[in-house]
Amino acid sequence: MLRDVLERIEARLDALDMTATAASRAAGLSEDAIRNIRRAVEKNDRQGVSTNTIIALAPVLSVTAAWLLEGSEANAPLVRIVGVVEADSGGAVAPLTGESGWDTVPVPPGGTPHDIAVEVRGHAIRAIAEAGSLIYFDSRRAPPNPDLLGYYCLVGLQDGSVMFKRLLRG
Repeated sequence: MLRDVLERIEARLDALDMTATAASRAAGLSEDAIRNIRRAVEKNDRQGVSTNTIIALAPVLSVTAAWLLEGSEANAPLVRIVGVVEADSGGAVAPLTGESGWDTVPVPPGGTPHDIAVEVRGHAIRAIAEAGSLIYFDSRRAPPNPDLLGYYCLVGLQDGSVMFKRLLRG
Protein backbone atom coordinates (compact mmCIF):
# COMPACT_ATOMS: atom_id res chain seq x y z
CA MET A 1 0.00 0.00 0.00
CA LEU A 2 2.60 2.57 1.05
CA ARG A 3 4.82 1.60 -1.90
CA ASP A 4 1.88 2.28 -4.27
CA VAL A 5 1.25 5.68 -2.69
CA LEU A 6 4.94 6.54 -3.01
CA GLU A 7 4.95 5.47 -6.68
CA ARG A 8 2.03 7.82 -7.40
CA ILE A 9 3.77 10.66 -5.50
CA GLU A 10 6.98 10.05 -7.47
CA ALA A 11 5.06 9.98 -10.77
CA ARG A 12 3.47 13.34 -10.01
CA LEU A 13 6.80 14.85 -8.93
CA ASP A 14 8.25 13.77 -12.29
CA ALA A 15 5.23 15.05 -14.24
CA LEU A 16 5.43 18.44 -12.55
CA ASP A 17 9.25 18.55 -12.62
CA MET A 18 9.20 19.22 -8.87
CA THR A 19 11.57 18.06 -6.16
CA ALA A 20 10.32 16.18 -3.14
CA THR A 21 11.62 18.96 -0.90
CA ALA A 22 9.81 21.67 -2.88
CA ALA A 23 6.55 19.69 -2.86
CA SER A 24 6.80 19.03 0.87
CA ARG A 25 7.42 22.71 1.60
CA ALA A 26 4.61 23.86 -0.73
CA ALA A 27 2.27 21.49 1.12
CA GLY A 28 3.20 23.11 4.44
CA LEU A 29 4.92 19.94 5.64
CA SER A 30 8.47 19.41 6.83
CA GLU A 31 10.88 19.43 3.92
CA ASP A 32 11.65 15.78 4.68
CA ALA A 33 8.02 14.56 4.46
CA ILE A 34 8.37 12.72 1.15
CA ARG A 35 11.90 11.59 1.97
CA ASN A 36 10.51 10.03 5.15
CA ILE A 37 7.92 8.12 3.10
CA ARG A 38 10.75 6.88 0.85
CA ARG A 39 12.70 5.70 3.91
CA ALA A 40 9.66 3.92 5.33
CA VAL A 41 9.20 2.05 2.05
CA GLU A 42 12.90 1.12 1.86
CA LYS A 43 12.92 -0.17 5.44
CA ASN A 44 9.42 -1.63 5.17
CA ASP A 45 8.83 -0.35 8.70
CA ARG A 46 5.28 0.95 8.39
CA GLN A 47 2.18 0.20 6.40
CA GLY A 48 0.71 3.66 5.81
CA VAL A 49 1.09 7.39 5.76
CA SER A 50 -0.80 10.10 7.61
CA THR A 51 -3.98 11.22 5.88
CA ASN A 52 -3.00 14.79 6.80
CA THR A 53 0.18 14.34 4.73
CA ILE A 54 -1.77 13.01 1.75
CA ILE A 55 -4.40 15.76 2.00
CA ALA A 56 -1.65 18.41 2.11
CA LEU A 57 0.32 16.93 -0.81
CA ALA A 58 -2.62 16.32 -3.17
CA PRO A 59 -3.23 19.92 -4.37
CA VAL A 60 0.51 20.57 -4.67
CA LEU A 61 0.80 17.49 -6.90
CA SER A 62 -2.38 18.49 -8.83
CA VAL A 63 -4.30 15.35 -7.92
CA THR A 64 -6.95 14.33 -5.44
CA ALA A 65 -6.09 12.72 -2.13
CA ALA A 66 -8.17 9.72 -3.20
CA TRP A 67 -6.00 9.29 -6.31
CA LEU A 68 -2.82 9.37 -4.22
CA LEU A 69 -4.24 6.74 -1.89
CA GLU A 70 -6.08 4.51 -4.37
CA GLY A 71 -4.89 5.43 -7.87
CA SER A 72 -8.34 4.84 -9.31
CA GLU A 73 -9.31 6.32 -12.67
CA ALA A 74 -12.30 8.00 -11.08
CA ASN A 75 -9.80 10.08 -9.14
CA ALA A 76 -7.42 10.74 -12.02
CA PRO A 77 -4.82 13.52 -12.04
CA LEU A 78 -5.83 17.13 -12.30
CA VAL A 79 -4.50 20.02 -14.35
CA ARG A 80 -3.21 23.14 -12.61
CA ILE A 81 -4.81 26.51 -13.40
CA VAL A 82 -1.77 28.78 -13.76
CA GLY A 83 -3.55 32.11 -14.04
CA VAL A 84 -6.35 34.16 -15.52
CA VAL A 85 -6.64 36.01 -18.78
CA GLU A 86 -8.94 38.97 -19.31
CA ALA A 87 -9.79 41.10 -22.31
CA ASP A 88 -10.53 44.76 -21.70
CA SER A 89 -13.39 46.51 -23.48
CA GLY A 90 -11.06 47.35 -26.40
CA GLY A 91 -10.24 43.71 -26.98
CA ALA A 92 -6.62 43.86 -25.73
CA VAL A 93 -5.53 40.92 -23.63
CA ALA A 94 -4.05 41.70 -20.21
CA PRO A 95 -1.13 39.70 -18.74
CA LEU A 96 -1.93 36.61 -16.74
CA THR A 97 -2.06 36.96 -12.99
CA GLY A 98 -0.99 34.34 -10.51
CA GLU A 99 -4.03 34.65 -8.30
CA SER A 100 -5.32 31.16 -9.07
CA GLY A 101 -2.57 29.60 -6.97
CA TRP A 102 -2.97 25.83 -6.74
CA ASP A 103 -6.52 25.64 -8.17
CA THR A 104 -6.96 22.52 -10.24
CA VAL A 105 -9.45 21.07 -12.71
CA PRO A 106 -9.79 17.58 -14.20
CA VAL A 107 -7.56 16.62 -17.12
CA PRO A 108 -9.54 17.38 -20.32
CA PRO A 109 -10.53 14.62 -22.75
CA GLY A 110 -7.44 13.75 -24.76
CA GLY A 111 -5.28 15.70 -22.31
CA THR A 112 -2.51 14.64 -20.01
CA PRO A 113 -1.47 15.57 -16.47
CA HIS A 114 1.28 17.68 -18.06
CA ASP A 115 -1.30 20.15 -19.42
CA ILE A 116 -2.01 23.51 -17.79
CA ALA A 117 -5.05 25.78 -17.95
CA VAL A 118 -5.94 29.45 -17.75
CA GLU A 119 -9.34 30.80 -16.76
CA VAL A 120 -11.08 33.45 -18.86
CA ARG A 121 -12.53 36.29 -16.78
CA GLY A 122 -14.21 39.60 -17.42
CA HIS A 123 -15.21 40.39 -20.98
CA ALA A 124 -15.18 37.41 -23.26
CA ILE A 125 -12.21 37.15 -25.58
CA ARG A 126 -14.03 37.73 -28.83
CA ALA A 127 -14.54 34.60 -30.95
CA ILE A 128 -12.30 32.50 -28.68
CA ALA A 129 -13.80 31.95 -25.24
CA GLU A 130 -16.56 33.24 -23.00
CA ALA A 131 -16.01 34.46 -19.45
CA GLY A 132 -15.71 31.50 -17.09
CA SER A 133 -14.20 29.24 -19.75
CA LEU A 134 -10.97 27.32 -19.30
CA ILE A 135 -8.31 27.23 -22.01
CA TYR A 136 -5.91 24.30 -21.86
CA PHE A 137 -2.32 24.22 -23.11
CA ASP A 138 -0.46 21.00 -23.71
CA SER A 139 3.20 21.74 -24.32
CA ARG A 140 6.02 24.21 -23.93
CA ARG A 141 8.24 25.21 -26.82
CA ALA A 142 11.06 27.63 -26.33
CA PRO A 143 11.55 29.12 -28.83
CA PRO A 144 8.15 28.49 -30.44
CA ASN A 145 8.08 26.24 -33.50
CA PRO A 146 6.78 27.55 -36.85
CA ASP A 147 3.86 25.11 -36.59
CA LEU A 148 2.42 27.36 -33.83
CA LEU A 149 2.03 30.36 -36.17
CA GLY A 150 -1.60 31.42 -36.25
CA TYR A 151 -2.51 29.62 -33.01
CA TYR A 152 -3.28 31.18 -29.64
CA CYS A 153 -0.49 30.57 -27.13
CA LEU A 154 0.77 31.61 -23.75
CA VAL A 155 3.81 33.72 -24.56
CA GLY A 156 6.49 34.54 -22.00
CA LEU A 157 8.08 37.94 -22.51
CA GLN A 158 11.59 39.08 -21.59
CA ASP A 159 10.26 41.19 -18.71
CA GLY A 160 8.84 38.03 -17.09
CA SER A 161 5.21 38.70 -17.92
CA VAL A 162 3.02 36.20 -19.74
CA MET A 163 0.48 37.05 -22.42
CA PHE A 164 -2.26 35.09 -24.17
CA LYS A 165 -1.71 35.93 -27.83
CA ARG A 166 -2.15 34.63 -31.32
CA LEU A 167 1.37 33.82 -32.47
CA LEU A 168 2.35 35.75 -35.60
CA ARG A 169 5.63 35.94 -37.49
CA GLY A 170 7.85 38.88 -36.51
